[in-house]
Amino acid sequence: HERAGDRGHGRRARELRPRDPSALHTVAEALRTQGRVEESIAGYHTVLELDPEFAPAHAALGIALYQSQRYRAGLTSMQRALELDPELPVATSLHLFMGRAWAGLGDAEAAAQQYERALRIEPRNPEALDHLAMARFAQRRYEDALALYRTLLEINPDNALTHSNVGAALYHLDRPQQALHSIERALDLDPDLEIARTGLAEVRKLLNQRGQ
Repeated sequence: HERAGDRGHGRRARELRPRDPSALHTVAEALRTQGRVEESIAGYHTVLELDPEFAPAHAALGIALYQSQRYRAGLTSMQRALELDPELPVATSLHLFMGRAWAGLGDAEAAAQQYERALRIEPRNPEALDHLAMARFAQRRYEDALALYRTLLEINPDNALTHSNVGAALYHLDRPQQALHSIERALDLDPDLEIARTGLAEVRKLLNQRGQ
């Protein structure tokens, strides 16, 4: 049984409850930042009930869904955000998250296409370059991977792993002498880099077989 006073308190609580989508979005973002992903998802849904075309909420919801491994739902939300506002400040990040989501679903080419879209916005984005290079390498598109890794070296010339990856691409392109140089450079920068040490052994084995 609800007394008249109770109804009054309830009404006042509803009146005080913030109904501004931007304010609610800020609260949901704070929850996600704190690692309270499920609560943030509920918050984004509340925002979108108030304003179904609030692009930042679609974007953030998509990221939160990705973080909870609901990849397809996340892709739908992020795509909707970009449809509503293709110039969102987080557009590059959305394409990166969408690429990772497609990779999580096992579609390497769809993932690569998202990384390419990220690079159209930021041509020298290191994360997009690295993810696309890995995708192209996995597809045995070694020339493409090599070009991407070399761009990464222009951005960070002292990255041992990138030098090692350049060497791996050169090895698969049957350019072992150049591969050797790149892998040795990787080990100069990081003598404990296991992938480079393994690559060095493979390259030396090939060179020995050829008497070089």
